[in-house]
Amino acid sequence: MSTGEIAARRARLAFMTLVTAAMLALTFEQALRGPAGLGAVAVYALTVGFGLEFVRAEWPAARGDRARSSRY
Repeated sequence: MSTGEIAARRARLAFMTLVTAAMLALTFEQALRGPAGLGAVAVYALTVGFGLEFVRAEWPAARGDRARSSRY
């Protein structure tokens, strides 16, 4: 894997981490509204779940690991 590919993966990982963190903040903000924010909480929480899965899956590649663990 070239240095450029690793840099691109790290940039993508950083972007997705920031977006996921922002969505998590929105989830908590809507949760504080009580029952009125329940629909938004469900949508934001689902989005956060996908973001966290993406970050988890991309983490080894962004670090430059050649072989991924067979446990996951």
